[in-house]
Amino acid sequence: HSFPTRRSADLGRVVVFWAHRKWVPAAAWTTSGVVLYLLFSINLSGFRPSPEKWHQDRGLARLEAERWEDAAREFRLALKYSPNYAAAYTNLGIVYQREGKLDQAVMSYRRALRLSPDSPRALKNLADAQVERGETEEAVALYRRVLEVNPEYTGIACDLARILAEAGRDHEANDLY
Repeated sequence: HSFPTRRSADLGRVVVFWAHRKWVPAAAWTTSGVVLYLLFSINLSGFRPSPEKWHQDRGLARLEAERWEDAAREFRLALKYSPNYAAAYTNLGIVYQREGKLDQAVMSYRRALRLSPDSPRALKNLADAQVERGETEEAVALYRRVLEVNPEYTGIACDLARILAEAGRDHEANDLY
C-alpha cells in the first residue's frame, strides 16, 4: 500500500471540494494555501544570492575537473557581475597558466593583485608563472612577499629555497630549508 502524503491528501481534498462545487471549503483551503505560500516566500533574512559567487564556485568545480574552457567561462561570468572580484582573476590566471598561456596568466594575476595587493594566493601563483617564464628574480621577490604577508603559507619557503638553489644561491636556500 502506498499512503498519500499529507500535502497530496490536502491538495486532493481541495480538488474534490472544487469538483463538487463546495465553494466555501474550496475557497477556504485555496486561500489558506495561497497565504501560506506567500508567507513562506518572504525573505525574512534579507539573503540575496550572489551570482558572482555562484559562477566563481562553478568555475572552481570545473577547474578541479580540468575543464579549462568551462572554468574560464565561469570566472569571466563572475567578473561580469563583479568586475573587481580579485579571486576570479586569480582563478582565471590559473586556467591560463594550465593552458600554457603564461602572458595571459601573468596579466590576470597582476589584475588580481591590483585589487587585492596582499593576496598570498595571487602572489604565489604569479611567482610560479614567473618561474615558468624564466623571470627568477621577480619570482624570488614575489615568494618573499608571500612570506611577509602570510608566513604560514604552506610550501612557500621550500619553493623559494628551490629557486634560490637553482640560481646558485645555496647559502640563502639552506637558510630557508
